[in-house]
Amino acid sequence: MFSRRTVLAAGAAAPLIGGAWALGGSARADGAPAQPPSIEELTRRPTTHGAALSPDGAQLAVLHEQMQGDKHVAYVTLTDPSKPGAKAEPIVIGAYKVERIAWANTDRLLVWVRSDRTEVQKVSGAHLRQKIEYSLRRVVSIDRAGHAAIMLGASPEAAEAQSDLSTVIDMLPDDPDHILMFLWDPRIQLPALHKVEVATGNSVLLEAGVDNTFHFRTANGVPVLRWDVLTPRTQAIYARAVGETGWKFVRKVRLSEADDGDFTPVGLVGDDPNLWLTLTRDADKPYSNLITLNLKTLELGDAPIIRHAEFGAPLFDAHGRYFAAEQLGDRTDYEFADKSLAGHYRAMNKFFDNQCNVDLVSWSPDNNRLVAQVTGPTEPGVFYLYDRAARRFDIVDEQRAWLRDRLASVEMLDLKTRDGVAMRAYLTVPIASAGAGPRPLVVVPHGGPEGHDTFAFDQVAQTFAARGWMVLQPNFRGSDGYGVAFALAGRRHWGDRMQEDVEDAVAFVLASGRVDPKRVAIWGDSYGGYAALMGAVRRPDLYKAAVSVSGDCDLIESLAFEQHREGVESLAYQYWRSLMGDPETDKEAMIAASPRRRVKEIVAPVLLMHGSKDNIVDPNQSRMMADALKGAGKTYEYVVLDGEGHHWAEWKDKTLSMVLTRSCDFLAKAFA
Repeated sequence: MFSRRTVLAAGAAAPLIGGAWALGGSARADGAPAQPPSIEELTRRPTTHGAALSPDGAQLAVLHEQMQGDKHVAYVTLTDPSKPGAKAEPIVIGAYKVERIAWANTDRLLVWVRSDRTEVQKVSGAHLRQKIEYSLRRVVSIDRAGHAAIMLGASPEAAEAQSDLSTVIDMLPDDPDHILMFLWDPRIQLPALHKVEVATGNSVLLEAGVDNTFHFRTANGVPVLRWDVLTPRTQAIYARAVGETGWKFVRKVRLSEADDGDFTPVGLVGDDPNLWLTLTRDADKPYSNLITLNLKTLELGDAPIIRHAEFGAPLFDAHGRYFAAEQLGDRTDYEFADKSLAGHYRAMNKFFDNQCNVDLVSWSPDNNRLVAQVTGPTEPGVFYLYDRAARRFDIVDEQRAWLRDRLASVEMLDLKTRDGVAMRAYLTVPIASAGAGPRPLVVVPHGGPEGHDTFAFDQVAQTFAARGWMVLQPNFRGSDGYGVAFALAGRRHWGDRMQEDVEDAVAFVLASGRVDPKRVAIWGDSYGGYAALMGAVRRPDLYKAAVSVSGDCDLIESLAFEQHREGVESLAYQYWRSLMGDPETDKEAMIAASPRRRVKEIVAPVLLMHGSKDNIVDPNQSRMMADALKGAGKTYEYVVLDGEGHHWAEWKDKTLSMVLTRSCDFLAKAFA
């Protein structure tokens, strides 16, 4: 457990002073070797889910969740941030899983909650019944004493029509008694923007959308941007400057696998409600720009305000004005609108020896107090409060205290590919008590493919490391975060160059002598699942097992599915064709890059797992691969994740545990 620590920091040049801080480790306080965590411990929900400073900065609310018997119980603690360590009485919210917390005003809190439900329904036309599992998402409003708790937006009619009533569009800081919510309105049978009173839940219709409206954005409570769904992976953005009455078409946008768009207005640049900071990711230039969009003229600024290899979600103050741009590299970094914060942020990072991600989650209006969520390879999550005036840095609460000093360390590897290109990879090294080396190696290519792994706490890598296996995560060409040329170099090279980069990273680790070359396996999800299958095709001499979760197996069929769903002229289809290849001109290369078409070359046993409701990668991809493996007489297992989609964050709690358990058992058998 952490002991309370305080750091004195005076800004950019100030040294960090205070108690010692450890980045995980492999031994307990008594010197005995730490025991690696179990899958249950690694996938258990955190006990702390958020922390938020009140609008006046005078109160700190922390959101907790604990198990009581078989129920999740949510509660909030309130403290005076000027008195760190003061005892706080819990305010019980109810039997919910929780997601986040915010202040509606200085007297009232909003808590985003989730409750899982199970219904048994009769199958139409049959004497059978099926079990349907789903989640209800809601926003609970409570006062500071924990009284007068109400569900916002949850009228009986709305609750029956919509499982998710948790979308808050605007906290309306200049109208502390109300917020704006995006809800389905059963009276007009349309999605709409509602003004909701936080103390009573009473609401009035502010702006109706159209049948396919997906989202609104507002400036000072006035709707100025609207998103409408066109196809499952394409949306249209409309704008309306303050004072205008009609909506103007801005552009169509493609949704990526991560559900962020290539062009996304994200918040105000300053006080002008018609000047919006917009995140752009051009399909042929996979770096990020933050540029201005004028809602009156629909013109973009002449040059980006900021350009970086990859941005996370930009941060905005309570009025929606730009606060900081999150820059994603090996670790989180920020470029601040208030330049004076940069030195303090560097001091916070130095406190953790520049070995963690310090993500800002809340700050006071005067920027004097900041709340950070700190994570890293051996840091599974802890909240800290930084007070500039008091020159203090204090722990608020841990998220997964049971993992303290039990996680495997991670090394950054810099290597060269066979054609001389520099590449970054991460190697997770098991703690000493997990066994002696040379160890088995699990190669884990990331998804996307235009994503990248970072220096972070990773449940999958830690799960395999707990078994005593090393874990290699290579950022092969095609990954973003390393500049335009690096990302573009992977396009239409799924079956060769990108796979070669993974193989070169494996060879680099094998050359160290720390890994048993006879016990190497490959595991991946999404694009990583494809890479696992293609690895088994290309290197039957190397991989002893391959696991694909939600992966593609046939590039031509994948594009055909995208074309049928989106249309040949859609942004989504054009994007994936630019990555995978054009079936008319690249057909032979795409066949060669499709594991299903080369299944006879696979020697290693294969485990396939896929969600039945995946709307990113067609579930038929894994089904087709299973049929091909069966027809070729290969050893395989095929698991359907019933009712699950593509994104892990949306899975039922037990699904992730099952996927990791099944994967470990499968790999252990291959390594035996």
